[in-house]
Amino acid sequence: MASLVQQRMAIERHRSFGVFFLSIGGISAVILVVGGVATAWSWNPWIQIVLVALWSAMGLFFLRRYQREIATFTAEHDTDAGKR
Repeated sequence: MASLVQQRMAIERHRSFGVFFLSIGGISAVILVVGGVATAWSWNPWIQIVLVALWSAMGLFFLRRYQREIATFTAEHDTDAGKR
C-alpha cells in the first residue's frame, strides 16, 4: 500500500496532465484561428480541428478525474493528508 504522500502525488498527476492537455489544445486552437484553418499545419483541416477537440476533451477529463479523486481522498483522510 502506498503512503498518503504517494497517493496524493498520483492524484495530483491527473491535474498536471489535465492542464498540459488543455494548454496544448488551447495553443493549437489559437494557431488554427490566427493562422487560418487551412494554413495552420500541413495536414487536413478537419484533422486539426479533431485534434484540438480531442486534446481539450482529454484535458477536461483529467481535471474532472482529479476533482473526483481529490474529493474522495479528502473525505477518507484529512484535508492536509499526504502533504509534505
